[in-house]
Amino acid sequence: MLKEIFVNSAMTYEYPPDGGIIPIIDPYDGCTIGCPYCFQLDDETWNTNLNVKLNISDVLQKELIQWNKEDTVYLGSKCDPYMEIERKYQLTRKCLLELSKLNLKCMVTTNMVLQDVKTEI
Repeated sequence: MLKEIFVNSAMTYEYPPDGGIIPIIDPYDGCTIGCPYCFQLDDETWNTNLNVKLNISDVLQKELIQWNKEDTVYLGSKCDPYMEIERKYQLTRKCLLELSKLNLKCMVTTNMVLQDVKTEI
């Protein structure tokens, strides 16, 4: 089921076993692709709902004011940020625009990024 939501925070953080902190931006909670290598496949409830974070780019803009420019942000840890629904909502693109305004480094895992790579942001 598709659900449009509003968020208070754009970023979450993962803490790998070897130490450190990885800042994460997931424009969507849930994923419709089902990649065979996805670590979320073990979670039986993962693809039950798809939450669309309508205000994520606005919240991200505010959070980036205090961001360390040396850190790399990971875009799409728990979703493919370029799944089909991105065509309608453009949340990944909006987040990338916010990151690019400050020349911040970003890592994206997807098979579908060509639209924004080919377009000057």
